[in-house]
Amino acid sequence: YPNVDELAASKCIDFVQHPGETVYVPNGWWHNVVNLEFSIAVTQNFVGMHNAGACYEAMLNHDCELAMWWRDLAEASGEHELLLQTMRSQGQQVT
Repeated sequence: YPNVDELAASKCIDFVQHPGETVYVPNGWWHNVVNLEFSIAVTQNFVGMHNAGACYEAMLNHDCELAMWWRDLAEASGEHELLLQTMRSQGQQVT
């Protein structure tokens, strides 16, 4: 990892994932994957009430149209008020 300082590198977790194994990367953890041979990866990102505000803020900063679509979807599904309440409790500015 040529661009990682010594302190950060000392905290890295480096391992080889074998066929059939699953790796969970917690929300907010930086990670890097190096395929040692031809591979197929299946990934899933999870947005729950614990990180909804941070996800919405990131969407507003990077893709406002996506953020508005997400809010519209939450409203249409009946989850809008719960989502807004959660985001406000996390200190997010809700537009």
